[in-house]
Amino acid sequence: MSVDELHLDIQELQRLLEFTNRPNVQAALTKAIEGVEEKLANLKVAQEAKNLAKAESEDGKPKTSHLSLPVSKIRTYGWDQSEKFVKLYITLKGIHSLPKENIILNYSKKSLKLVVRNLGNKNMELIINNLAESIDADSSSHKVKADELVLLLRKASKTQWSALTQKDVKPEEKVPPYNPSEDPSAGIMNMMKKMYDEGDDEMKRTIAKAWTEGRDKSGGGMNF
Repeated sequence: MSVDELHLDIQELQRLLEFTNRPNVQAALTKAIEGVEEKLANLKVAQEAKNLAKAESEDGKPKTSHLSLPVSKIRTYGWDQSEKFVKLYITLKGIHSLPKENIILNYSKKSLKLVVRNLGNKNMELIINNLAESIDADSSSHKVKADELVLLLRKASKTQWSALTQKDVKPEEKVPPYNPSEDPSAGIMNMMKKMYDEGDDEMKRTIAKAWTEGRDKSGGGMNF
């Protein structure tokens, strides 16, 4: 498979990722994208090695390339947001000394890919394929500061992001509706039981604590 075909596969997978909201599907697509990107990187390294070998055989001088350097994943960064932008702060010692062309950023509607070439004899890489909200790729940019790179993701709308990635977005807690036709105490009991059954561990602990305290005071309580 050629480099161009792998690029097309990645673009198609990213397009599919933008149109799904199911966490399991997003995870599967993200894993598939990472797999194709790994194949693409390996193919580029192989092609570059072949080209270097050919060049050396022609003039007898050793050649070097960023493609032959090890790749280090960027896993630590901070982020915040304003009304118009989501900002990622990445500490990279010496990045301000690199040529501009060594910093490569590709933005899409719900993803980004950063490659920093030949920083400390390594290529640095950050890939985020499941942003929590959409961004304006054409209006997104970056700034280089002393030992720091700031990514400026332009929001597609003035939505307040609750998380950076879709997988970290917490679902809204659903409170069951109150039915006025029910006996008040029975209605509250049913509502609390439903909240307990559908709640997370923290919700269960909170309700169980309230139930225990109520039982100790009144001698009764809810049966979960």
